[in-house]
Amino acid sequence: MKRLRILFFAIIALLSASCSIHQGLTFNQNSNDTQVVLSKKNYKILNSVKGEAEAVYFFGIGAM
Repeated sequence: MKRLRILFFAIIALLSASCSIHQGLTFNQNSNDTQVVLSKKNYKILNSVKGEAEAVYFFGIGAM
């Protein structure tokens, strides 16, 4: 019974502290702000790009 209680509290502690691991990603603190002004024709379009994104949610909380 004591082992089950310790396991229960360990799982609760891990689940409640898991958001702090990805705090930089959830608050978007890792973004670089770049200002682009396209009023002059000083650029050249080389190609177009398409992409896809996928995320896995654990118990509906956050992407891993």
